[in-house]
Amino acid sequence: MESLPTETVPEASPLTDAEKIRLKRLAKLQQNVGSNPAGTQSAVVQESSTTKVLPKKKPQPEIREPAEKKPVTTPPKPQPSVKSFEDWQNEVISKVLQITLDKSLAQKSPHQLIYLDSVVQELINENPGTSSFKLTKSILDNAIVARLSMNPDQMSDDVLLPQIPLFDYLLDCWKRAAEIKRNLVARSSKTLEQSVFNERIHVLDNLKSLIINYAELIIQYPEMFPQSRSFINLGPNQLVPKLTADVDAPERLPWDFIQEFVGRVDEEGFEEVFGPSLTGILAQMREKKISNGDYLRPLNTFLTLTEIKLFSSMLPKLRYWNPTGIAPRAFELMSLLGPFCRISAFPMDEPTIVENYFGNVQQLRQVDVDSAMLSLRIAVQGIQ
Repeated sequence: MESLPTETVPEASPLTDAEKIRLKRLAKLQQNVGSNPAGTQSAVVQESSTTKVLPKKKPQPEIREPAEKKPVTTPPKPQPSVKSFEDWQNEVISKVLQITLDKSLAQKSPHQLIYLDSVVQELINENPGTSSFKLTKSILDNAIVARLSMNPDQMSDDVLLPQIPLFDYLLDCWKRAAEIKRNLVARSSKTLEQSVFNERIHVLDNLKSLIINYAELIIQYPEMFPQSRSFINLGPNQLVPKLTADVDAPERLPWDFIQEFVGRVDEEGFEEVFGPSLTGILAQMREKKISNGDYLRPLNTFLTLTEIKLFSSMLPKLRYWNPTGIAPRAFELMSLLGPFCRISAFPMDEPTIVENYFGNVQQLRQVDVDSAMLSLRIAVQGIQ
């Protein structure tokens, strides 16, 4: 058998120097990659870091124009319902005079309201078929007379009258009316319609005027209406403690009351009404001493009364203004102005001055004597 010819493998041609260098570089590069694989990553990161990554744009919020604000309006406060004039008038007269034409109200408060049965019967006769009535300005005079005509000694057990002089009752009524008027002017002059306000003021003024008129009648004629005998005997003299009381004392006559009271007294009745009061004030003044300082109360009372022009103009017409036929010493005691003028620091008028101010004068220091004399001068100047 023929042997097949064998292929001859060509021998590798020897590497050139350039190829050898190239192979060495590849081998060295593979060695570096195996020992530090992160190197390639850092290279990649470094390469990628050179590329700027733009942030994603956030969606812009939708800008809405603010809705137009409407002005905030607070709802008006509900106004209290205004009483009718008839209801207000009935309530005020009832409160001032402490009377009522409603028997049920009187039964609920017997200590505060007096039921005027006589006035109700009169109104029933004038208005047949009507059984409910209210106090009004037109029957005000009759209502006051009916209240004053009640005899406190002949009242039933369910009706209680205050045990005070009728003048004191009317004085309290006037004070209540004056207070209601002050409150009305202060609180309601700007909230009520002018016509309503004027109408109410007119009722109060008319009420106060009638009260003053009947107060004058009771002072001038104490027995005109029934009251306790002890109160009747007081007569005009009951004005004295009310005129000379302290300014803040509750029993003192208010200045406005005095002015209105004096204005109601005519010339003929002036001495009958104020004569006993002035006599009482003069009697107090005669007993006062300058060293005690208690002369100021009657003196100030007289000076206050003389500030009223009408009152001052009536004084010279009084009988004891300038009495005649009496000795000078008696003139100081009996004339109208005498007791006010006689008070002095002279020992002949007040012998106790020497003892009170200069007792044991030999033992007093000069500064004490000067002080006592200064005190007397001030007291005399106060009178002058």
